[in-house]
Amino acid sequence: MAAYEGRVYRLTLTLTNDPADTMDVVQDVFLTVYTKLPTLRGEGAFATWIYRIAVNTAYMKLRARRHHEEISLETSLPAFTDDDRLPQDVADWSQIPEEMVLREETTQHLQQAIAQLPPDSRVVFVLRDLEGLSYREIGRLLELSLAAVKSRLHRARLFLHHHLATYFASR
Repeated sequence: MAAYEGRVYRLTLTLTNDPADTMDVVQDVFLTVYTKLPTLRGEGAFATWIYRIAVNTAYMKLRARRHHEEISLETSLPAFTDDDRLPQDVADWSQIPEEMVLREETTQHLQQAIAQLPPDSRVVFVLRDLEGLSYREIGRLLELSLAAVKSRLHRARLFLHHHLATYFASR
């Protein structure tokens, strides 16, 4: 439990956006791990198995909540031009001084943007970009094709890029 508690907490907090719900989910995850440990087959990584339990438990908590408001990725993404390029009005914030990027305000804005992602995109983003799982591990964990994992991750990154570009353009 000590080895995975922090990872499970971060993952489920990102999915539930609520510390109290997250604590409930973490407890449920480790209770499930304890009761299902005898059924674990040596086929996959132990960490992947725990992540799968954590994601499923967090999704059950979200379904039970149902009052969670989401915004559509389609309405928030920048429109591409006919030649599949981003429009010129999307700010290039890659050259902003590092100290501004690291400020608490920026971190909070990023966390808020991640929280606005739909859960199915958010979990792929968190597992890949924050937890470092491979595309294949994520696909196995979420029972998705490799193409679906890449598509969800791409859409999540575009969504976050748009939000951060808008944020930095206003600075």
